[in-house]
Amino acid sequence: MKRKPTYLVIIEWGDAWSGSHWVDLNHDVARASKIISVGYLMEENKDGYLITGRVDRDNNDVGNRSFIPRGMVQKITRLKKLKAYTPAEK
Repeated sequence: MKRKPTYLVIIEWGDAWSGSHWVDLNHDVARASKIISVGYLMEENKDGYLITGRVDRDNNDVGNRSFIPRGMVQKITRLKKLKAYTPAEK
């Protein structure tokens, strides 16, 4: 399957966390960390969302990718639909 960036998005999601240092028994809060990720939406499927932070048109590469499972997503905001993506001419 050919992937290409489609939208610039903000995804708000709950993430697990852990800690290995010593703390008072009453210190930790039992809830997910609220995370906000911004990137180019590469793929959306039944399992979740694949976003990337960087697109290199000259080499048709992407970098700084994140996959966020659908069940962790609290809100997704599509900021801007990207114009048709085409790799740079070589």
